[in-house]
Amino acid sequence: MNEISITVRLFGELRQYAPAGIQSRRSFPHSIPSGTTILQLILRLGIPIGEHEGPIVAVLNDVEADLGSVIPAGAVLGLFEPLAGG
Repeated sequence: MNEISITVRLFGELRQYAPAGIQSRRSFPHSIPSGTTILQLILRLGIPIGEHEGPIVAVLNDVEADLGSVIPAGAVLGLFEPLAGG
């Protein structure tokens, strides 16, 4: 499977899941296998997915995306922590 390059942007508490050495940066380049979904990338980064926390919000190339969406080469993927209601 071919590797593709994307840019990942982590917001809020999700920044702690950036690869070692770049936790202080909001945005970083990342290589993933072609065909990787947003959910697969979230799990690969070690970000926990819990129903009690609500869903992570994903924005793919400035458009909100479903976690099952495949990430295209060159994409910019923003991940936001679950939003609290109230």
